[in-house]
Amino acid sequence: MNKLNTHKTLTLASAIGAGILLTACGGGGSSGGAAPQTQTPNPDNNAPVVQNVAPVQVKRAQGSLDPVQDQVSEKIFGALINTAADTPLEGILNCANQTLTFSLLDVADTMLTQLQGVAQSSGGMPMQPDPQMLQDNLIALTANISGLLESLAGKSVDCSDAVFSLQSLSAGNNPLEGTPLAPLGAALAPVLAQVADALIAANQSGDDLQLTTVSSLVEQINHAVQLGLSQIPEQAYEAPVIGGVLGTIATALNDASQLINAVGVYDAEGATASVQTLLDNTLNNVLVNVLPVRILEDQAGVGPVLSGPITQTVSQVSSQLTGIIGMVATPVLSQLQNGALSQILDPIENALLPAILNPLADGLVGFTNADSATLSNPLAPITTVLNNVVNGLIGGILGGMGGGLTGATEEGTPSAVGGGILAGGLTGIINGLLGRRSEG
Repeated sequence: MNKLNTHKTLTLASAIGAGILLTACGGGGSSGGAAPQTQTPNPDNNAPVVQNVAPVQVKRAQGSLDPVQDQVSEKIFGALINTAADTPLEGILNCANQTLTFSLLDVADTMLTQLQGVAQSSGGMPMQPDPQMLQDNLIALTANISGLLESLAGKSVDCSDAVFSLQSLSAGNNPLEGTPLAPLGAALAPVLAQVADALIAANQSGDDLQLTTVSSLVEQINHAVQLGLSQIPEQAYEAPVIGGVLGTIATALNDASQLINAVGVYDAEGATASVQTLLDNTLNNVLVNVLPVRILEDQAGVGPVLSGPITQTVSQVSSQLTGIIGMVATPVLSQLQNGALSQILDPIENALLPAILNPLADGLVGFTNADSATLSNPLAPITTVLNNVVNGLIGGILGGMGGGLTGATEEGTPSAVGGGILAGGLTGIINGLLGRRSEG
């Protein structure tokens, strides 16, 4: 199973720092706010008649993955977002959290609920996901992808808003117009407008979108993201955190589209495998690519001493999930997933994150959204800070190697105990590599 991004490595650092990325900001949609207005011809005199289109509710799916999603949101993204508060990075991380942890993993949650029912009924229950849940998935995905584009343009965005104006997307504006990231916005803007119009029509008619329609629209969003990212300049592919966000979203979108397609052809086995792939890839990429673990390893030349244990444990979590579908009740399934993920998230939260967040917080002192709004390249200072953090950690890694790598084999492969990685072993690796900076 592919644990890494299927895209080319998506990193943006040196490009932004050199002034290559995001040289201007464009217009675009807005999350929430007053109901927008549309105009339709008056049949009597052809004069426009103003109509209000109410914002829609952005809802989470409720299901077995909720404890996993909550842990990742609170322990990983929550810590990053708090550190980046009032900077352009805050909006990017906020929208990444909502897009990945909730919108896309909610697709897996919706399908997992269906697969649980099919399995527990011994095939007596047809594989037909709740249309309203699917439509809610699509609304949340559309709102959060739109917010991500706005945040990449340096705007202050809160993708956790409970309401969203679909009508704001109908004009097809590109928030990234005039920047080297414009191909991403250009590819997505017309697709998001089409999705928004379909959702508005469904809401006005009172009829939920069918699975085939949702599948087609998600695939169009997926295609637009892949196309847009493929057209971004080569030099825009190396940056801690930001590059990881884009690569992780691209992979998760592709995985979610495959999952919906499998359900659409009533392929329970394929859908089960797709749930595992989506969960596996998303968790792994968040923990080693959004968190700049793999960049640290690559630049320090130390091998998978950190990403190895993380990847192996995430794989165990996702395979355990799909292996017991239908065998236990949903609350038990949730509890098992929550406990399994804790063994990897706890040492990351306690040892790795402080080593990254402390110097990041220092670098962001005095930097605010108000300051960045006056810049032609709003993410350049943020990327400079991120690069400095990574460079400082590499020094810690190289210095820490003198004392050996607790918890790793001589080949740099993570050591396993009883088929699972002990949390204490990972903590030892992290503290050893970072010269125990997390204690300072």
